[in-house]
Parts: sequence; C-alpha cells; structure tokens
Amino acid sequence: MNRLLFALLLTLPFSRSAAQTALTAMTQDFNRSVCRISGNLGAFFSLNQPGYAYFGPPAAFLVSTPADRYFKRESLNWTSETSEVLRKTGNAFGDGLTPLALTAGLYTAGLFLDNSQLRETGRTLGEAMIYSVLAVQSVKMVAGRSRPYLEQGPYDWGHASWTNDSRFSFPSGHTMAAFTVATVLSEDCSLPGKIFWYSLAGTTAWARIASDRHWFSDTVTGAWIGFTSARAALNPEYGKEDKLTLLPVSGGLRLVVRF
Repeated sequence: MNRLLFALLLTLPFSRSAAQTALTAMTQDFNRSVCRISGNLGAFFSLNQPGYAYFGPPAAFLVSTPADRYFKRESLNWTSETSEVLRKTGNAFGDGLTPLALTAGLYTAGLFLDNSQLRETGRTLGEAMIYSVLAVQSVKMVAGRSRPYLEQGPYDWGHASWTNDSRFSFPSGHTMAAFTVATVLSEDCSLPGKIFWYSLAGTTAWARIASDRHWFSDTVTGAWIGFTSARAALNPEYGKEDKLTLLPVSGGLRLVVRF
C-alpha cells in the first residue's frame, strides 16, 4: 500500500504538469478561434470574402431547382436493402452529433497525445461548424420552405417560423454538416481519402432526399454552404489580426479588444 502511495506521489508532478500544458493549449486555441471567428464574420459582412462565398449558394440553388421533382421521384422509387443501408449511413453521418463527436474526439485526442495536428483538425472542424450552423439555421427560419413530405411542391415558400420543423426544408442542415466534415477531414488526405469523405457526404445528400425530408436543391445549397464554411475555417489569411485576445490572468481570464 505504501509503495502504491509513493508511486502516485511520484506521478503527481507529471500529471499536474501535463494538465497545465493541456490547459495552456486549450486557452491558446480558444483565443485563436475567437479571433478567427470574429475576423471571418467581419470579413464576410464587409464583403471581403471570395466571390463563391456570396454567389455560390444562390447559383447552386438556381441551377438545381428544376431537378427537384425528378430526384424526389427517383430517390423514393429506389427501394432495396442497399438503398436502406445507404440511407441510414447518410443520415447518421449528417446528424448533428457526428461533427460534435468528431470535433471533441479529435481535439481531446490531440491534447492527450500531444499531437498538434489532431488538435488543430478538431479546432478547425469546430470553427467551420459554427459558420455553417449560423448560416443554415438563419436561412431556414427566414425561407420557410415546406418539406417534400407535405406534398406542397418545391415552390412553397414564405412560411417563416422559429419552431415549425416542417418549414425548415431549405437548406439541408444534414448535408451542410456532412460536407463541412468532409472538406475539413479531407484537407490533408490523398486522392482516395478525398473520394471517400466526399462520397460519404454525397450519400448524406441522397439520404435526405430519399427520406423525403429535403428537395435536391436544398442539399446542393447545403453542400455549398458546408464547403464554403470549411474553406473559411481552413484559410489562414482571415482573422489573424488579433482584434480579440483572451489572456489568462490571476483568478480568471481577461478579454482584450483592439480597434
């Protein structure tokens, strides 16, 4: 028993040191994310983002809308064991818990393993999801597009609501999440890896149509928003002028704002 206590006492300084290192890394990462998010949002509203960030989603929607009825019909008509497996897989990959689990898992693994690449990937994915969710949820509540299962057709809009899920068709949140994850995780992958992640994201888009939850144009627009948000999070040029800085001080944290 005494030996066990002695061993625990020996490991205590190392544990405290590791915990302090992890806390410092977390503080630095949080500070960096706050700066980058404020910089990216400021750049977006000041029209200082790439053109595809503004014109991509409307263009994707306009091009894909004429095919809405066709994809609804064909997707619902394909019924087999394979289609059911793909539908469940796609819906699970695009579920909100998946990017949350990946973000937390990658970042935590990076901290415990002292792997900066894993930690950075988790941080970037979390940042990208913040952009994506802000964009998609705000549009959903304003657009008020009816979901396909209501059988109102793809041109039933304008029923703005904060709570009515049947009017949250445009754009697809699941597809947005899937393409956000795919774009971030495939960044450093070889071609086969990129094909895998984007194929999985494409399966999510199809699954949302096959589940009669979204029109084709909802998924195309959601995919573009997810891709754009991920590119913004991966781009090191935005948000690096530290206008907001979070500094650890005695008894807490201090937020410094520079104008």
